[in-house]
Amino acid sequence: VVKLTPWYIQVQGNLVTQAPSIYVIDLFNTPTSTIESLKAAGHQVICNFSAGTLENWRPDVSSFAAADIGGNVPGATGERWLDTRSSGVRVRMLARLD
Repeated sequence: VVKLTPWYIQVQGNLVTQAPSIYVIDLFNTPTSTIESLKAAGHQVICNFSAGTLENWRPDVSSFAAADIGGNVPGATGERWLDTRSSGVRVRMLARLD
């Protein structure tokens, strides 16, 4: 038996509520209270974030060392590659999850 679960993925803009069981939403743009409300309503929440790129609109953009920032991500405005081998990058990504 295969059970299909509806998903809703939104990575930009204000959250538009739908009727799915699982929401994939932006880690920075979604208030904690919204995440808690979705969970209280029985939904599962997955927070999307990029662990391998620097997005110039994120609040922690200035915390990355220049040596850890690479070239532009093709086709993505305002995104540059990060050196994920760097302990500094990994520390910052873990801080995002906190």
